[in-house]
Amino acid sequence: MRRDLDWLSRLRVKAIGLPGAGSGRDLGIDALKGFAILLVVLGHCFEIADPGLFVPNASFRHHLATFIYTFHMPLFIFLAGYVMSGKTVRVGRSFVRLIVPFFTWMLVRFFIFVPNYGEISRYVGGGVWRMDNAALWFLWTLFFCYLLLIAVQYGGKFWKYGEELGFLVLFVLVNLIPATTLGIPQVQYYFAFFSLGYLAAKYKDEIAGLNPAVKTTILAASPVLLLVLFFASYYSLRYVMAPLPLREILKAPGLFVERFVLAILGILTAYALLAAVKALGARRVEASFGWLGLATLDIYVSHGILIQWSFGQGWARVASAFLIAMIGGLALTYLLLRNWRVLSIPFLGKSYKDGPRYRLQLLPERGAVPRSIQRDPDVL
Repeated sequence: MRRDLDWLSRLRVKAIGLPGAGSGRDLGIDALKGFAILLVVLGHCFEIADPGLFVPNASFRHHLATFIYTFHMPLFIFLAGYVMSGKTVRVGRSFVRLIVPFFTWMLVRFFIFVPNYGEISRYVGGGVWRMDNAALWFLWTLFFCYLLLIAVQYGGKFWKYGEELGFLVLFVLVNLIPATTLGIPQVQYYFAFFSLGYLAAKYKDEIAGLNPAVKTTILAASPVLLLVLFFASYYSLRYVMAPLPLREILKAPGLFVERFVLAILGILTAYALLAAVKALGARRVEASFGWLGLATLDIYVSHGILIQWSFGQGWARVASAFLIAMIGGLALTYLLLRNWRVLSIPFLGKSYKDGPRYRLQLLPERGAVPRSIQRDPDVL
């Protein structure tokens, strides 16, 4: 039996399954998305275990959660901007992909946790107007970042640096809006990271062409600086969960360090981890995170409900919530939601016509796979 399984140890990663090696997907970006969704789920697991988590206290969970929250959502929206570089925004498709699941899951949460039909209009209205009960606020924010991107790309058609100027002008203009409703504060804060991600992809060739020593120094220094700055500003960190409009930063310039510099260092640290994985040749690790990155939206939309059924206290509650969220979310999407269009469109904003499952596609070394398995290429 042992000899029959030896070929498994000699498999080398080639690509991630559907949509296939020719899809143009960036495995590294998918891996970063997988890393980001793990941080998002873990942060919410800390919250479910400690309802007063962000009230300053001496617990390690409080320190770790505060650290995660300084950069995990900026990383997520940075990657969303990155993958949009060079692509045309399709408003209708984006609406279905983002806003439809936003409302669908809001209604699901209502019927599970507030089954009082007389309150539904107030519940949904509050979710839109004040972002109360809007657990999927990120989808709302990303949709409006896409709308702003349309104007940015239009400006880029007339001037070489039109997109760069457009991002700057729109960021300032959006931050001049005094409203605190309709998710505007979220857009005011996160549009900066969306813009940086878009521009990072636009200039990726120039970045790749930098002196290797310079790139290595930046990536190596980023996690060190992140930790140093985090601990240096730890006792002054405020509202790490809340979006921060530019006007608040101008009132207290120190907030710029807390909210933007820490977030950017966190993004660079994620890239440093990816670079380390690549340098070590750990392609299975990269591919595994990349496979997870293909289902980030699926996990994101469902995990907030699933963790409500966690159990235990303290770290046991964190562990049970994390396992329920990850395993339950993947099972829910692959066994149910992606299998029928009537479910996938309202809950996931997409029709999975090519099939519900993503497979980790492995390419064996020549002669490593028994002939019986070679005859069945779908066995993996």
